[in-house]
Amino acid sequence: DERLSMQLTGEGLVHGIIAEANASGHVRGTIDNPRIVGPLEVLPPPMGEHAILSVMRSTPLALMSQGAVPMFSDNIVDDVAVYLRSSEQIQSHLAVRIDVASDGSIAFARGIIAQAMPSTDPDSFAEVGTLFEKPGHVEAILDAALTPEAAIRALARQTGLVWNEVDRRNLSFHCTCT
Repeated sequence: DERLSMQLTGEGLVHGIIAEANASGHVRGTIDNPRIVGPLEVLPPPMGEHAILSVMRSTPLALMSQGAVPMFSDNIVDDVAVYLRSSEQIQSHLAVRIDVASDGSIAFARGIIAQAMPSTDPDSFAEVGTLFEKPGHVEAILDAALTPEAAIRALARQTGLVWNEVDRRNLSFHCTCT
């Protein structure tokens, strides 16, 4: 039962974020300051200037891989993409939408990740990258899509790539704490 753990540590408004997921679809996460209040355009970078992104893949019996990279931007999504390209050497594009409730808490979040499989034509995958690089483009698809599949189909239509579902997992919050 493989587990993926991602930890962001820093000195800014947010000192730590931890997210974990396993192959069974169990997920959990925490943030030490979930209610940052103020206009986003005037807030300092949430993780601070010397933040680190650490990722660990493991099974109950062994640590499979771990890596860490300095966070270079104010955008966690960009930093995760850099980690995937530099530490895991997987061409990846990511987009996330987070809706904030009137009380400052996170109402819900959704995201999409596109990763090149070993047999992927580099030129075709570069076309996917151009969609992710257009400001707000993929985020608008995420806003309009009622399901993850609808978002993926919309991106596939725009690039002409064929999308095949390989696996489907339901996700559920599951805490191993006592």
